[in-house]
Amino acid sequence: MAIEGSVAVVGARSAFSLGKENAGAAYVFGIPAGSDGDAVLGQKIVLANPKANEHFGNSMILKDGHLVVGTDTQPFLYRKEGGLWVRSDDSLPYWDYPINTIRIIEDSLVIGYPMYDYARGHVLAYALVRVCE
Repeated sequence: MAIEGSVAVVGARSAFSLGKENAGAAYVFGIPAGSDGDAVLGQKIVLANPKANEHFGNSMILKDGHLVVGTDTQPFLYRKEGGLWVRSDDSLPYWDYPINTIRIIEDSLVIGYPMYDYARGHVLAYALVRVCE
């Protein structure tokens, strides 16, 4: 789950999406001002061409108008346009290792792979792309 201000994004990594089992989805909720905390579903985000067992919504971060949602092995960047979250044209790479953590630190997207070399206790973190201007 990712929360910023009155917006919450909840990942459903095992959701059935466009005919694919465990393809995943991300649900964007808004909490209206003056409400008792009742969230209103604003958008369901799915990949255009999902694969079974891809687990979109496995990890995510929401910061400064940028949303990054990950599958098990690839992050996807979204920007808010006209009230909807739209996938950015920015290309983020596919990785061979399971994504565990996605963070935006200052203006860079950082992806963590804590089980890269679990036997030796190594952790990988890559600063991939500048996402904030």
